[in-house]
Amino acid sequence: MNFPQDIGFAYTLQSGIITMDGARYIGVQSIKWTQAMEGAEMVPGAANVPIAETEGTYKATAEIELLWSEYVSFMARRRGKTTRFNIGAQVQDVGLGLSSLIIPKCRIIGADGSLEANKAAVWPLKLSVMGVITLGGVPAMQGFAATSGNQSAVGAAGGAVASISASLGGGISLG
Repeated sequence: MNFPQDIGFAYTLQSGIITMDGARYIGVQSIKWTQAMEGAEMVPGAANVPIAETEGTYKATAEIELLWSEYVSFMARRRGKTTRFNIGAQVQDVGLGLSSLIIPKCRIIGADGSLEANKAAVWPLKLSVMGVITLGGVPAMQGFAATSGNQSAVGAAGGAVASISASLGGGISLG
């Protein structure tokens, strides 16, 4: 196990490069995501002791908070598009190096705005996610190996990680 270096910095959004729908955004305030296997049930054997578990259905959602100007820019890029978009983030850590987060096939399902005195105007977007979220090229949820179309999610993310490593700071070009 690698321990954090005492002269380095931990992963933070400030060290990240964020792309959405193929464009780089610097006014991202936060990225949050949830994942679950819904409907997984224990299967009892004799003596009513569980001997197996049903797989369940993978479900993921995400939320991203943008500064108002970035929201306006993003929505202008999306005008007239009905396709889903990908969110990619890469962060640099002294102890671990370059790492990636990929939230694929997103669609906006909710948006709230906020204008407050002495605070930056932010716009949180709630997103449905149809793909498997990956961290560092592997599914972010342990024990899950899903496929997306004819290509495995792990393989698809691996290509993005390779392009991240090759660019070293050029951002992720997804979607």
